Amino acid sequence: MPIMTYTVAMTNHDKPPVDAMHIAEVYNFYKDNPVNQPFMKFAHYVLGKAMHSEISYWNENGSEYIGEAIEEGKGIVFAANHRTNNDQYVLAALPAQIKELRPMQGTTFIPSKTNLFQNKPLRWAVEQLGAIPAYRAKDFSESQSNLRRIAADDLIDVSVHRVTNGQHLAIFPEGTRNSEQPNEIQKLHRGIAEIICRAQVERDFLVLPIGIAYGEDKARGSKLSQTLISPGLRLRNAWAPNVHIGQPLETPFTSTEDVTSQLRDSLQDSVHAAIERRSVRFQ
Repeated sequence: MPIMTYTVAMTNHDKPPVDAMHIAEVYNFYKDNPVNQPFMKFAHYVLGKAMHSEISYWNENGSEYIGEAIEEGKGIVFAANHRTNNDQYVLAALPAQIKELRPMQGTTFIPSKTNLFQNKPLRWAVEQLGAIPAYRAKDFSESQSNLRRIAADDLIDVSVHRVTNGQHLAIFPEGTRNSEQPNEIQKLHRGIAEIICRAQVERDFLVLPIGIAYGEDKARGSKLSQTLISPGLRLRNAWAPNVHIGQPLETPFTSTEDVTSQLRDSLQDSVHAAIERRSVRFQ
């Protein structure tokens, strides 16, 4: 199946506002949202240089296995745990850091929170990194529960359209940042399972369970150490995570429950592996 190529960047006045009253218009626009591919590849390159992720795989031939799948036309789904606002940049940097993933540059999209689309320059920038709006519960009032369901269904429809037409998907299946038990995977949302089960009719996929682990700021002994050392530690933690790509899950799946049950276990294993490697890296 051919890879879709986008070469035009639309100006903001052509775009519908990303709010609860324009859901249909928003997803009609993002069904085939054009991006500036040269800029997108440049942005991936910059992120790849800035992000000092240490990347590990389920086995020593992991990157080659993924690269062969891409050459065969299989779709790739990054399914990662969600810890911080930096997670999206960690995923966006991977195609620039792993040569076998470079065909994913300019052909990968990631559902992202709607507040990234409220500021015009920021909206353009995140679009060039592949972001499309993903409405959350907080985007609706209690009386708008029907709109929330419509937004969720429309996002799934757009995602299925994109991946069956040659694109790849990066997603956080927990749906929101995990701040209470960051090392334990939360219940997965239905979206990723529905997308894969519907799209696998048209295309084969590898679902990559990706664990991301950050360090902890330990320079808290004195006011001086906090002033001089803590900022550097926080920067290292934010821009030098450990990323573990676990054993891929491959289509076909028998049901949405089959997807979520397999993925949750695999994602948990990947998170534990990333944490273990992190502790060795900065012990």
